Amino acid sequence: MYFQKSAALVCLFLYWKPLKNWVLIFLKLGFLALIAFNYKQLVEKMKNKVNLLMHKW
Repeated sequence: MYFQKSAALVCLFLYWKPLKNWVLIFLKLGFLALIAFNYKQLVEKMKNKVNLLMHKW
């Protein structure tokens, strides 16, 4: 059991650098997707406000 844990840790340690790069890439992509989604919602809200203002006139 202990040997399996240490072997897993060694594997993790060996693959940590490329793995870390991938994790960072995925985090950045997720962050960008979140920003894009929020921006889209914000644009929709602004369009709705503009439409309401136009209708009031």
